[in-house]
Amino acid sequence: MILYINITMLLLGGSLVFYSLSPYYSALGLVITAISGCSLLAQIGTSFLALILLLIYLGGMLVVFTYSSAVSADRFPSINNTTEVFILTFFILLWTTTLNTNNNWNSTNTNLNISNLTDIEGASYLFHQNLVIFFILAGYILLIALIVVLNVSRVNEETNLQPL
Repeated sequence: MILYINITMLLLGGSLVFYSLSPYYSALGLVITAISGCSLLAQIGTSFLALILLLIYLGGMLVVFTYSSAVSADRFPSINNTTEVFILTFFILLWTTTLNTNNNWNSTNTNLNISNLTDIEGASYLFHQNLVIFFILAGYILLIALIVVLNVSRVNEETNLQPL
């Protein structure tokens, strides 16, 4: 049951980030997503890795949140399409509670036996397999995201912001 709650919280946090117009709700959604994702990591046995990821991620998001809240000028923050979020959440909850009949989650995770390793071996296990390409790909995606953010902020500097 805790697994279903964590998956639902991941869905709610991700949809809150996606549908919110304000950085306040986006930061709340990212915190919810980080906590539920790290809780999922702790459930499979990598509690130390989950704690380290949570502390690093929330520290980084604190910096981004303070910068984005200082730049934004929202007096009344809002969320778009809340009915879509509630309908999507309702159907995911319906699917996970009634339609999904797989009660043995241990038999479905047979490929990566991360749950049999100790806490920190789960991260090092990914490096000496053929999964190194995913780390290189993640670094490349983060580099592209950095370039996009720098270009967007450069365009915003050229436009004049209107005071309230």
